[in-house]
Amino acid sequence: MVGSLRAHLNILRAIIKSGARTSLILEDDVDWDVRLKSQLVDFALGIRHLSALETPKQSSNNTLAPKSTNKKGSKDQRNENSPYREDWDLLWLGPLSASIHAKNPELFLIPNDPSVPPPEKIRAYRDFQPDPTAYPPHTRLIYHAGERMIGTTAYAVSYLGAQKLIYLLELIENNDTYDIALQQFCRDETMGLRCFGVWPNLFGQHKGKGGLDADSDIKSKDGQGYREVGYTHNVVWSMRRNMERLLMGMEEMEESLDYI
Repeated sequence: MVGSLRAHLNILRAIIKSGARTSLILEDDVDWDVRLKSQLVDFALGIRHLSALETPKQSSNNTLAPKSTNKKGSKDQRNENSPYREDWDLLWLGPLSASIHAKNPELFLIPNDPSVPPPEKIRAYRDFQPDPTAYPPHTRLIYHAGERMIGTTAYAVSYLGAQKLIYLLELIENNDTYDIALQQFCRDETMGLRCFGVWPNLFGQHKGKGGLDADSDIKSKDGQGYREVGYTHNVVWSMRRNMERLLMGMEEMEESLDYI
């Protein structure tokens, strides 16, 4: 767990050093639907809508602003030009669970999304998720992230968000795992953090074909069985499962929901 935390901190430092306005961080077992490009278009619309509903809380530490700000236009111009805007700190793109923020319950719904599994096949860690029967089938939710956000399979940070996280994780005492710390920062809106999530997740943690002991570097399952077919929770047309079809130019994709 210490190694995992250090890896994420190194990435955050690299983001700050590079001056990248926004960055997407993916773990090595990540998977996604082959229709990701169209999914991200809808996700961007949701983030733009929700982030524009309220004025971000300003940090009292003006030194957090990147030095390149004036060279890339005003903040309003960047928000207009960026597909996802830039006035957020963290986007949970691949959470293993979901929780809508108690103080910010606003939602952006994407209806009739064929890349959303039917309700009975949506899976969440310890079943931490909004009630899937509360919305029409095949509806995706964009929301302010609250507590019970688990997993860092895929997430995005802004330049300012990376700086805030480095400060909170390295200069303030913290004994939690990385994802639990992020969850608490988002829940408490620490330093004005603005966190948004998507559910069902756009990116998932792939469970590959083979021995179950390969699933995690943290929890060993040595000798507990063999998986005949790999899968990714909540991903309908898995990129990993359909890679050969894509390379062969095939149009028909294999559904990847056989984990139930």
